[in-house]
Amino acid sequence: MTPLASPTAAGFLQPPPSAGLEQFRIIPANGVYFGPYLRYTNMDLDNGVWHGSVMLISELPQPPTIHLHQSIDLSPNPRQLNPDAIHQHLDWTFYRYDIDIRMEETGDTKWTYAITSHLGCTRYEFVVAGRYDISWRFLAHTGNDFSMNVNMAERTKLGGLGTMWKDVLQKNREVGGFHVQLGVGNQIVADRIWKDIPSLRQWTAMNGKDNRKNFPWSAQIEDEIRHAYFHYYTSHFDQAHLREAFASIPHILTIDDHEIFEGYGSYPPHLQSSNIFLNIGRCAYDSYLLFQHHTTPTLLRSPPSFATKTSPSTTFDLFTITGTGWHFLKYLGPAIVVMAPDCRSERTLHQVLAGATYQGLFPKIALLPPCVQHVLWLLPTPVVYPRGGEMAESMMAGFKTGKKVVTGSFNALGKVAGGVASVVGAKGVVTGAFGEVKRVVGKGGLMNAVLSPFGEVGGVEADLERTYLIRTLQTLAHQKSIRMTFLSGGTNCAAAGLLHDPNDSSTSATASAPTSNTTISLSSRSLSSPYFPLPSTPSSTTFDQHHNHSPSHRTVFALTTPPIVNAPPSSITLRLNFPSHMTQKPIFIPANGTRSSDARAGSAIPSDTKEDMLEVFSVDVDGRAREGGGLKGVLGRRGWVCGVVFDPVFVRSAFGGGGSRGGELGSQWGAQSAAGAGAGAGAGAGAGAGAGSVMAVESQRGSWGGTSMSTLTANGANDSEHGRRAQNSIRSTTTDITPSSSGRISLAFDFMMQAEPGLSPLAAVGGGGATVKYGPIVVPGVEYGR
Repeated sequence: MTPLASPTAAGFLQPPPSAGLEQFRIIPANGVYFGPYLRYTNMDLDNGVWHGSVMLISELPQPPTIHLHQSIDLSPNPRQLNPDAIHQHLDWTFYRYDIDIRMEETGDTKWTYAITSHLGCTRYEFVVAGRYDISWRFLAHTGNDFSMNVNMAERTKLGGLGTMWKDVLQKNREVGGFHVQLGVGNQIVADRIWKDIPSLRQWTAMNGKDNRKNFPWSAQIEDEIRHAYFHYYTSHFDQAHLREAFASIPHILTIDDHEIFEGYGSYPPHLQSSNIFLNIGRCAYDSYLLFQHHTTPTLLRSPPSFATKTSPSTTFDLFTITGTGWHFLKYLGPAIVVMAPDCRSERTLHQVLAGATYQGLFPKIALLPPCVQHVLWLLPTPVVYPRGGEMAESMMAGFKTGKKVVTGSFNALGKVAGGVASVVGAKGVVTGAFGEVKRVVGKGGLMNAVLSPFGEVGGVEADLERTYLIRTLQTLAHQKSIRMTFLSGGTNCAAAGLLHDPNDSSTSATASAPTSNTTISLSSRSLSSPYFPLPSTPSSTTFDQHHNHSPSHRTVFALTTPPIVNAPPSSITLRLNFPSHMTQKPIFIPANGTRSSDARAGSAIPSDTKEDMLEVFSVDVDGRAREGGGLKGVLGRRGWVCGVVFDPVFVRSAFGGGGSRGGELGSQWGAQSAAGAGAGAGAGAGAGAGAGSVMAVESQRGSWGGTSMSTLTANGANDSEHGRRAQNSIRSTTTDITPSSSGRISLAFDFMMQAEPGLSPLAAVGGGGATVKYGPIVVPGVEYGR
């Protein structure tokens, strides 16, 4: 590509030859169409119908034909799907094919859709759970593209874009198919738009706040921006292995900043409200809705149709509360709900979501039918994350050797302080760090002189907002007997945090010293209970026999997914951020409406909710011990998270022994096997915890362990119309396996981390290379009245 012309204060001397629409080469890998992208829309609880869609992007005069049939059905007359042209970009038409499948009563069914064009026929298979099944299998990922500062040599060293996606596909085959994949933001990295678009280069070269704010938007800029996003999505989603995964595992995706550009929403008002920023955001959101949700703003705001199923204010698909931002609430079976607020559209220097949005979201949780036991909150930036102490001073002391080191290494971890700051309250960290950067090496980063500190956000408002979110969800968890769990990304690291009541007797169990082959350590600071990760041998764990109930409603697990593609921060960055001598002070969540005593470090005043990190990563993927308390709570490796829903009573019966202790161990080891998803013997996993174990747990076929659904819906039932419909629609089920089940289900999560080639004795070699499993992290349900 011809280099871009250098901008001057007055603009470009001349247009570069490769600028505008001509600089991108738009050619599908198959030469015919982009896609298919298979999206999970939702599950109709009342009627037992699975809703989804397939999208293709083609410039052919006629849309490709798609036929759908159950995989075991070989009849000559499969069902043909209807193509709806929902958008046009130049000569490319976006075709959406809606899918609705009548779910079986119980048990998985495999479905095949075949795409026919003039080149032939291509088939893809996916899995649909039974109507009353609870045991959904799913994966979660973030960081699905490389950042700009990751050069080709680094990308090659990591194995390229498709390595971890190849591993996902291998596990997908081993476990019989994941029911859904959860994308927690950053499916693409569109930061390069500032380098690719000449008009934006001109804008960044200007001087003066007013000049930048009032710079006019034009039709030419609009065309160039839209074409750039079209290219970013089509070229990236067309990569090998990623393309197959998006075609065969139904996806649920939410937005973060890199779908627009880094830090969007957290800039000073004169930038965030400028014509350039506002219109780039609008174009980026249009592309996000098209590629990740198969719809457009016009369709979403139109009367009920194929695009919305219901009106935009309902929760079947995307919905808006304030008119800004699109949120969603989706069912993974009758007992699990995924809630994803749009955390970018209303973001400012002082908030993540508007107060009116919270007031619209929380009632939707309060009105969930009583069969729901868990809510997974997709929050792209973590609410609970390791605190790095004096991160700015530690990092800058080691980064005075040059601008490249500071820009590359700090930005790799910058989202810990930047993107998260509005939730965690890290304004002091961000301001101090970037102030030092400017003093030592000048203003760095993509926006050059335009930008003050990236993501400078925090203060009293952010501190109060985080507390408000946590405390309100704890109240809802108590009222509804629902376990709240945060699933986040955005830091290019893996981590597992926990909010809990320090006086809760159910979390008072202890773990003895790990054995030589133990790969997960439970430190004195991290909680050690029957519901948290196990050492690799049952004999190294002891339990308090007097506490057999689950943690209270105040317990909230917070998992941060690692990047599945993007490069993790370097080891030196992590060591500087979490030095081995660092000690963690106790952190407590204050009462709602109360400011923490230290907005950056949390509150040291004891309360009924304490913040901790689970030290899941006490060893690295190569088996070497990791020093320092801070490092054991976070791991800078590529990977993804797999999860499964299971009935702990069934698992205890199938895998446990007699007596209280045997039952508890059986429950945990069964859950560990369930979360293994074919990973083999990895970190924290017993040998042989593979796909067979997953399917053993799956053999419960979603049964409620002897407790009928009518009993579950009667307990804590609310009088909402949706609740009454759900009670009437979900039938009672029984099983002969576990007649004593309480009917409370659990989730189990594993971190699947990329291993060092040839250097990881803990790794299980699969189709995508070597991966190391850390887990499981078992999230129990909330007992009624707890």
